Amino acid sequence: AAGVGSAAGVATGAVATRRGEAGGGSATDATNSAGISPPVLSPSASHSAVGLARLEVHYMRANQFIPDDALLRGVDRIRHIPCAIVQGKYDLLCPPITAVALHAAWPESTLQIIEDAGHSAFEPGIRAALVTIMDARRTTPQ
Repeated sequence: AAGVGSAAGVATGAVATRRGEAGGGSATDATNSAGISPPVLSPSASHSAVGLARLEVHYMRANQFIPDDALLRGVDRIRHIPCAIVQGKYDLLCPPITAVALHAAWPESTLQIIEDAGHSAFEPGIRAALVTIMDARRTTPQ
């Protein structure tokens, strides 16, 4: 509930208040996902925390993804787009079974399960995998 309250404040509060709440809500999500402590945000990173919190608010207000299987049912529309799925093994918000199901529906994709990670893209294993993927995409013609 703390994350939801913080997200609501981000949508309506002043910038200084939003930055404080954004860092708190995102940190709570990261800690809850795998029991791994989140990174400490520097003052310069607070702008990113606000952006992340605003994105979370958008999905909360829009009731997230309705219906739950919309991506799986619509995968044929995006099948031509290169896709790399990076999934934390201990992600409690988006369980690994969902990544496995997406990969099964989209066999042209690649799937990496990160053994020591939860939900946050800031966790070292997920961050390293994402950087490796993007570096490869930058140097490989699509």
